[in-house]
Amino acid sequence: MDYERGLILFLSKFAHKFTMMDTNFLPFDQVKQLYPNEWVLLGNPAMHNTSVAGGIVIYRSKDKKEVCYIGKDKTDDYSTVTIALAGDINF
Repeated sequence: MDYERGLILFLSKFAHKFTMMDTNFLPFDQVKQLYPNEWVLLGNPAMHNTSVAGGIVIYRSKDKKEVCYIGKDKTDDYSTVTIALAGDINF
């Protein structure tokens, strides 16, 4: 099973929970389209192995430190949070 198909199956199993929990949940592919090459702080993230499958965007910026410092005061309403880059890392 390829990664995309596995991710679709994973999200479909839990889609009803996401819509019941918060209507602001976004799949990570959509987050990447909305906020290309930005760091995003996600509340209640869904994970697929070690990859972010989606979450609720709490804060975003091109500056990772800004997301960390400003975003930390916005996380109280979420059981878990994560920071992810909605783009590609260029070396």
